[in-house]
Amino acid sequence: MIAYTQAISITCCSQPALEIDLAIKEIFNAQEGEYWAFWKEKKNRSLKGILSPQEGAHKLEYAVWSPLIKENCCVFISNRQDGGHTVIHNISLKLRYEMISVYISSLSDKYPLFNFQYYKYGREIRRIYLMLDSDKWIFYSSGDALDFEDKLSYLRKKVQLRFSGAQIIAYLKALGWNLDIEKFWFSDKSIFFGKQLKFKRVNSTSQT
Repeated sequence: MIAYTQAISITCCSQPALEIDLAIKEIFNAQEGEYWAFWKEKKNRSLKGILSPQEGAHKLEYAVWSPLIKENCCVFISNRQDGGHTVIHNISLKLRYEMISVYISSLSDKYPLFNFQYYKYGREIRRIYLMLDSDKWIFYSSGDALDFEDKLSYLRKKVQLRFSGAQIIAYLKALGWNLDIEKFWFSDKSIFFGKQLKFKRVNSTSQT
């Protein structure tokens, strides 16, 4: 099982970065002010690790950039371990384009998680994950297997060998996203940032 020194939690989108940024603002009905901060900036360095995924419920931070290898598409990254699953799901429903959301645990993660989700036509088409829950490995898949998948690996006797970070990287490459190329992590365009400053309360109920 391949291991990484830093967790990777990203979503690759077939839409331009501006379109994703606007969709997020609409989903949250968010405007600059008391609850949210938004800004754009250019960075002449790798964007790998620009936001670190964290466990638990917390205020959302995100960045969206157009990688040099696919300038008409974009990459979404957030500070949530699930990659901002609810946000991605709602963007998919709204825009109905192809989106691939992945999580690859780091070398130091006590409870590793390897997750692959493929969205198209406004719904989740395929999901595969492997995780260590306490002392038990759990493998799960839903939806029809995609043509490029290593389906034989899912039949391995040892559950922890059925899925891996290496497979996720390979699956992304098959879909046209090569994380091993440095240009994936660089952009010559403005990067969109958003930061939730505090939860909005309506009738004493938190909305995230």
